[in-house]
Amino acid sequence: MLSSLTDPGCNDDVNGSEEWLQRNLASFSIFATLSELKNMNDNFSAGAVIDLLTIQQKAQLILDPGSGALENVTLVKGLLTNLTQSGDVGQLTQFFQAFAQVNKQMNTTFIKNTAVRDTILNLTLTALAPEFETFEPLDFELWFQQYLPPVLASFQPDSLRVIPINISCASYTAM
Repeated sequence: MLSSLTDPGCNDDVNGSEEWLQRNLASFSIFATLSELKNMNDNFSAGAVIDLLTIQQKAQLILDPGSGALENVTLVKGLLTNLTQSGDVGQLTQFFQAFAQVNKQMNTTFIKNTAVRDTILNLTLTALAPEFETFEPLDFELWFQQYLPPVLASFQPDSLRVIPINISCASYTAM
């Protein structure tokens, strides 16, 4: 079925990526990777449908060299704000699980664009700040050693302000 969507007829009389996605895939779009969506429609713009993308697709978008997201602070900020505005840290965690997985697949050790890297780190630490009080050493290890390494080059002394001063030595070691 997905291969039939590359037929030019599936793109006729379609006004943008959102309409194309809704008309051709609807709720089934969650089963496609970002690259599959792009292969089905040469004019597909993931940035135009951020609200409709899965968490996995959002992680793929940020790290997709063809998307330009790694050079676009506005896009990255919008995507992370979309994830964090609900206050559901679970969504952010799922995103960073996917982000770490895609990073590993792409062998990305760090994000080169300083502004994008700063944005990812700062928005993430701000979203996590209320949770740090209840973090165990394993939580700090997970975030600082598995999820955040590609952006830790942006870690500054001011970044420590969101981390409670009363965490255990084991938690500091895990970071």
